[in-house]
Amino acid sequence: MVQQIRLLANAEAGAITQSIIGRVDRSASVGRTIAGTIGSLHEMNAISRSQLIGTLKTYTVNDNSFFGSWFAESPNAFDGLTGDIANNVALGTNAEGIFAPYWIQAGPGSYQFQAFPVDYKADWYADALKNPTGYLSEPFVAEETVGKPIIASLSFPVRSKDNIIGVAGVDLKMEDLARELSAMRPFTDGRIMLISKSGKWLVGPQPADTMKDYTGSGPINANGFIPFDRPDGEKMLRIEYPVAFSNFASGWTLLLEVPASVITDVVWSRVTALLIGSLRCWFLC
Repeated sequence: MVQQIRLLANAEAGAITQSIIGRVDRSASVGRTIAGTIGSLHEMNAISRSQLIGTLKTYTVNDNSFFGSWFAESPNAFDGLTGDIANNVALGTNAEGIFAPYWIQAGPGSYQFQAFPVDYKADWYADALKNPTGYLSEPFVAEETVGKPIIASLSFPVRSKDNIIGVAGVDLKMEDLARELSAMRPFTDGRIMLISKSGKWLVGPQPADTMKDYTGSGPINANGFIPFDRPDGEKMLRIEYPVAFSNFASGWTLLLEVPASVITDVVWSRVTALLIGSLRCWFLC
């Protein structure tokens, strides 16, 4: 019976994990396309600042699966004008003069453009330069963005000839993912939670736990199968399942929690159905 429960819960956690990976992979595909397009056009001297801004807008408007799309030039690498036209949002330059255009989805059918501050030491930039296949950042609160959303950046180096001229990518809307996972009720009465690589709640026991440190009993041990008691005494089962992305070093941990009685009932119902089917076949065959 224990093995049946383990297999059933693992299968459910695995299916949910694959849906998360698929969501990230789809957005990553868009980010790679943006980086490749910018790099190819720049190599042919066929893209201006305004044209790059228009390219980002096209991808943002045509795909509502992510929060926004952006580009951040390496120091003075795009057209040699870094610092000469500082704080010109229309041309995508921030207060330091860095070319950093950013189109975001502000709501259904609503889009906003801004030039965002660039921290060359931040992981979304520095680590992207070290990873040709791209980089998935730790989720963070975008303090400089309208509404201060929680996002995770998918960053890709932009190559022109033999040079890296910047980093481009897309941002995942973590609130959308959290809303979908929170609404799931595996085995009717279960719940899904999600923890980042650094141990932050991406989907916690309560909405207020989001981006706070995980404070559960014991360390997260992906692929764990842990029985525990709720404060009200109900027996619970927790599956800890790794969310591993094939192209990114970052990974998350999915937690599936369900009352032991519920999942045991599901197993017994399936066993009973198999037994009834076998008996029916034995009598009729």
